[in-house]
Amino acid sequence: QIVKELEIYEREIQIVKELEDAEVRENDNAVFVCEVSHEGVNSEWLKDGYKIRSNNSVKIRQEGAKHFLLICKVRAEDAGEIRFTAKNVESVARLDVNELPIKIVKPLRDKTALEKHKVILECKVSKPRARVRWYRGEEEIHPTDKYEICSEDCYRQLVIHDVSFEDEDSYTCDAFDDCSSAKVLVEEQAILVVKDLADVEVTAPHGVVLECEMSVPVIRPPQWSLNGQLLHHGNGVHVENKGTIQKLILSKTSPGMSGVVKFTAGKARSSAQLTVKAD
Repeated sequence: QIVKELEIYEREIQIVKELEDAEVRENDNAVFVCEVSHEGVNSEWLKDGYKIRSNNSVKIRQEGAKHFLLICKVRAEDAGEIRFTAKNVESVARLDVNELPIKIVKPLRDKTALEKHKVILECKVSKPRARVRWYRGEEEIHPTDKYEICSEDCYRQLVIHDVSFEDEDSYTCDAFDDCSSAKVLVEEQAILVVKDLADVEVTAPHGVVLECEMSVPVIRPPQWSLNGQLLHHGNGVHVENKGTIQKLILSKTSPGMSGVVKFTAGKARSSAQLTVKAD
């Protein structure tokens, strides 16, 4: 009896062409090619130690002894170590991505807000991961009870709470490579006269007080007039603005001061007749 031994030797795989480092611009394609000594060799691709799988943006194919990895529309997070392995051989290269500058694709718009309400400034940047800074004039804004800074997808927001006339200013979203600015204007709340001025009669030279009540506190200085002439604080004229209560105090009167007293705050108005009798 003749016995023949059949010895099977596993073919030795070698790298014929190593991977080459690639430096590509963001949104361009990156291609890696590795050639081995034999055809039909099973292989694997890894990025930073994790297996790469084919999907809509990553294509893996083999042509004879050449193995290809195609990464479409490269993003910043695709940068890293690319490794090809086949049996006991491997080749390593580096993928570097040059990020495109951040652009503001939808700028801020001027806003008018109602006093005591909130106002939202919003812009859209070119990339979801873009960092931005917010400024009021030249001063950087940080999150507080007053300011809320929001980021969702490509949208960036600055929310200003409880706005007042002191918040009127120019605001800027700075995306480092690009920026956008807008103005915030504040409108007074609708003011209504809750209690009108009342007609008053006084004997000269005694003083007199005229008073009215408003629906909300008056922020901007109101106007008082007598017979069409504006009255200013001083020279016997005293104006009090205590929240919703408005007072005009005339410390000394004369018969020539008889006439119509008018109060104006925004669109709210009230008037009364002042009669000064001679002593």
